[in-house]
Amino acid sequence: MNIRWRAKYSDGTHLDQIDGTSVYPKINRNKLAAFDILDLDREEINDKSQIMFRMFLDKGQRLIYRKRVMQDIYNKDNKAIVYMVGYQEKIRGVNKQVINYIFEDGHVEQAGQWQGGEPAIKDYEVVI
Repeated sequence: MNIRWRAKYSDGTHLDQIDGTSVYPKINRNKLAAFDILDLDREEINDKSQIMFRMFLDKGQRLIYRKRVMQDIYNKDNKAIVYMVGYQEKIRGVNKQVINYIFEDGHVEQAGQWQGGEPAIKDYEVVI
């Protein structure tokens, strides 16, 4: 798969990820309005046809983006790639994070703060 990110700005411009060049630090966070994960192997029919995932950012939310490559220790050719896209913000002085885990097959899982691995279903009782 040919996956790339795109930072979309409030003034209608954007910054695209470029292979072999680190442009991520150049994202203008003051104008950042949305962050896309694109599948460039999809046919480009319109301006949204290649979007796998789009996250809109509100004022005070800071972008979180990481690409994780997990390799099978028994078969080095077997790799899984997960794109982590989310945001961090302070609400009443408390740090909150929302992270979306985008898998190459297109499914998305959402979790809170990064815990050092893929999110898992926790065993606890919900009291209402």
